[in-house]
Amino acid sequence: MMEGKWIGQYNYGEGYTDINKGKSVSFKLDLTSNGVEFSGTLIDEEIRNIFDEPGIVENGFLENTAISFTKRYSCLWVENETGDIEVHRDLK
Repeated sequence: MMEGKWIGQYNYGEGYTDINKGKSVSFKLDLTSNGVEFSGTLIDEEIRNIFDEPGIVENGFLENTAISFTKRYSCLWVENETGDIEVHRDLK
């Protein structure tokens, strides 16, 4: 069951820019579970200095050895083609 505090990392794979492909990002999750799915909050190294509040974890599940979840932040942020972070606080 996925519940409690978790520390790990995710890696950018195929489909991302060459700047990010293979990049590893550390994260911390604080999760609750109903026994099938989990949800909670997260802080990762990419957003730690951008947002005042943690991101939201939704639609999480564990299948065999893979973990899957959706991350949602308080506003839109993107990494542009030069690798700089752009924050759009007026967009979700």
